[in-house]
Amino acid sequence: MVTFLGDSYTGGSRQDSGEDARYPKLVGEALDISVHSAGLGGSGYVAVGTANKALPTLVNKIHVDSDVVVVFGSRNDKAGYQAVYDAASGMYGRIRERFPDAKLVAVGPAWPASVTPDFVIESDNAVRDAAAENGATYVSALEWLKGDPALIGADNVHPNDAGHAYLAAQFEQIVRAALEEKPPAS
Repeated sequence: MVTFLGDSYTGGSRQDSGEDARYPKLVGEALDISVHSAGLGGSGYVAVGTANKALPTLVNKIHVDSDVVVVFGSRNDKAGYQAVYDAASGMYGRIRERFPDAKLVAVGPAWPASVTPDFVIESDNAVRDAAAENGATYVSALEWLKGDPALIGADNVHPNDAGHAYLAAQFEQIVRAALEEKPPAS
């Protein structure tokens, strides 16, 4: 079982055709595994989205049988390095406490436009450092979707079905590696 947590890139948007076309479902099908996903549109580690909640509230949505927990994002945080680091580190710490046997993978934000804003780079650095502090695997997604308008919907922000297929290919490799990872020797 794999749980994916994130913003609207995980939860979906009007730019894709629905749950069956989104990357979590596609990863599950490709790897023949059960997946669970929860996304909060407009949210980040600090930013509260349309549901007036930030990503750390999603810890309660992790499936109890998760072998791997993937947190993806977020492009919505504009709070600066320290605030994002503190929130991400706290979230990862709670995941570690509640799911000590699950592999934890932190994937930084994706930004499809050709120029990545400084606040997104700061968020990515904060996610990287918080992952390292909590023994999580970190993956940068800054170059994902970059420069290929065929992967992004008409809003120029969210992945369309082709974009979700692209994300699924990236996540398939990440999840496969996490599932194959051997536990530490005692």
